[in-house]
Amino acid sequence: MTASAKSKRTILRMVLAMAIAPAVPILALALAYWKGTGDARWIPIFFVLGYLFFLVLGVPVTAMLMKTRRLLNCTLSGGVVTIAPIVLLSLMSMSSSTRGFSGETWLNYLLLTLAGCLGGALFWLIAFARSTAPLLKQKKPPATPASR
Repeated sequence: MTASAKSKRTILRMVLAMAIAPAVPILALALAYWKGTGDARWIPIFFVLGYLFFLVLGVPVTAMLMKTRRLLNCTLSGGVVTIAPIVLLSLMSMSSSTRGFSGETWLNYLLLTLAGCLGGALFWLIAFARSTAPLLKQKKPPATPASR
């Protein structure tokens, strides 16, 4: 395979990862809202806003992940990118609310963060798993006479 074809495949994997992985936490949030309210009209709005927030927060994080390409980094970054906009919006509206954060709110945030971590792991699987496979299958160095 030529370098140009390899580069095109890498770009295609990145584009696919950036299109598919954010859908996991967005879908989790949309389904949770639908389950809680019974109103499905907001689901497309969740997807539009979710991908907008991904463009603002996720794309710069993706650029940083290009250097490390580690599963743990992608997983944690997915969780942070997912929950950051919601926490920021909650903090901005907290001054007008006397309710604050309840135990149920923290649980919902934790579940959404876990969905974001799952999305980050999916991102790694699509974008980087094939390119880091040689790193995972490193051969042991041959035994030296001193170690025998």
